[in-house]
Amino acid sequence: MLDTLAADEGSLAAKIKKREGELERNQKRLRGLQSVRPAFMDEYEKVEGDLEKKYEVRAPADIACVCSFRPVAAAAGSPDAAAAAVGGSGCHCCCCCFCC
Repeated sequence: MLDTLAADEGSLAAKIKKREGELERNQKRLRGLQSVRPAFMDEYEKVEGDLEKKYEVRAPADIACVCSFRPVAAAAGSPDAAAAAVGGSGCHCCCCCFCC
């Protein structure tokens, strides 16, 4: 019994030492990965900036179109009547705001 206990204790100590080494290597690798900038990040930021510019240009026009369409819909009482009031199936403003 004492022999198996000593053997178990030795194997557990070896496992702990092995895991500590793995932990240290993985922490070092994590620090290295955190300091590296992904290769595609410059392109991503450029596309993100372009998208923000397009949104800034499009969003006010889209909101203005939707806002101008709502009073007609409210006055007509139903979406179908509102569509007929503006001459068809929507406001036809061509701003791609899904109000047409």
